Amino acid sequence: MIFQNETHYYFLCKTIIGQKNAITLYQSTESAAPAKELKMIAQKSISDSLLNSKVQLKIESIGAEYSFFYSFNNDWIPLEEHVDGTFIRQVIPNDFAGAMYALYATSPGQVSDNHATFNWTEYNGYDNVFKKTKNVVIK
Repeated sequence: MIFQNETHYYFLCKTIIGQKNAITLYQSTESAAPAKELKMIAQKSISDSLLNSKVQLKIESIGAEYSFFYSFNNDWIPLEEHVDGTFIRQVIPNDFAGAMYALYATSPGQVSDNHATFNWTEYNGYDNVFKKTKNVVIK
């Protein structure tokens, strides 16, 4: 997810909707309690042949836009591109340090036997501040 606060974030995930598995992009709503009520931005059903495959998710930010991708075999497929990132910055507190990339798993308040396993996360910051930082590896 790309997260500013509990009411301003985008959440990219592998999920179950009805009885179908899908890759889904949600946007929080300003009135929503965390993960209770989300606005669906995009969804792609996953074929049964991919159910047990590892999925990779990627968020790219360029300027004020975010693009969201997924992959089952290292070929990145766009789920939704050029999403307006100003939503993340609509409510900026005095101590705003920027949006955060975060790993998150939820079953929106429901008891579930499902689980999420995260093997790794990687950040490739190509902004001016990151370029000035030497000998930093973030994985």
